[in-house]
Amino acid sequence: MARTFAYFMNILIIGVLVTSIASGMLPTHPSTLQKRGITSTKRGAAYNDATLVSALSSDPSIISWAYNWGSTIDGDIPSGEEYVPMLWSSTDVDGWAAAVKTALADGSTYLMGFNEPDSPSQADMSYSDAATYYKQHITIYSQHARLVSPAVTSSTTTGEGLSWLSSFLSHCTDCKISAVAIHWYGSTLAELKSFVSEASKMASEFDISEIWLTEFGLSNDESGITDLAGTARFVEEATTWLDMNDSITRYAYFWCADGWMLTNGVANSVGNAYVSFSSSSSSTLSSSAWTLSSSHAAASATFNASFFGHSGLCSQRFIAPFIYTNTIYEPSNDDLFALDFSSSHL
Repeated sequence: MARTFAYFMNILIIGVLVTSIASGMLPTHPSTLQKRGITSTKRGAAYNDATLVSALSSDPSIISWAYNWGSTIDGDIPSGEEYVPMLWSSTDVDGWAAAVKTALADGSTYLMGFNEPDSPSQADMSYSDAATYYKQHITIYSQHARLVSPAVTSSTTTGEGLSWLSSFLSHCTDCKISAVAIHWYGSTLAELKSFVSEASKMASEFDISEIWLTEFGLSNDESGITDLAGTARFVEEATTWLDMNDSITRYAYFWCADGWMLTNGVANSVGNAYVSFSSSSSSTLSSSAWTLSSSHAAASATFNASFFGHSGLCSQRFIAPFIYTNTIYEPSNDDLFALDFSSSHL
């Protein structure tokens, strides 16, 4: 099995490289692979103070979008980051049309629905009322932007969370929704994975493949992060998994503010973890002799390549693993094929 797998991977990589070179996708001097500058299209900044968003900037920037639970940008955010307006609740419709016009003119390509309408302390709307307001104030822009559903909590109480969202989508079948939005607070990555899996299954029932995790964090940190090191570790693990998850297309950790991802207006260890690639996907490589190792293979083979890691060259199936930065993985069962640059596993 190991030799068959290794042989297949050699053929796969050679095929990918030949195709890439022929299509001009590879750099002209690929003999040394530098740290990848692939910007995540998923990671966003949730903010209230626009002047703080730049604190999460990196080189290259990994933040591609931002929102502030409102309909206007309220300041300036770094160039290259898409602002996504939100209609917070049914009581915020005044000025919405003008805000959408401005946002679309400035390059916004998405519009977001209500904020936690399933929660009495937030937008607090019935799913039927939410569907009515959504059609009146958001669906009308479906020819100009992609539409995101109301963002619900991770509550498991009947009539809240995914239960509310399912009822809303059942009443809003003609709302032209492209993505569903969810929020999550919990204690472990396993809990987050389980919730995302449930949301993905629910969304698929309505033929929606995009999921936005527009607010997430550890329950103990909702009033401020006290264990920076522990939260930073969680952020590293969570963002790595979210980047590999096909159903999640955008996400935003809670949040770009002092006491959370910032300290005195500067990114702290949590903020730095959020805007950094994990160590497994950001290594500086200088050798063209690589070893492919697998968590479930007894052996693997060294193969030579001049360049590797262009995201998206292969389909996301076991027979054609997806290439992400400097790793190969098969997301359907979370198997990770890590590239080991230090030793052979023959």
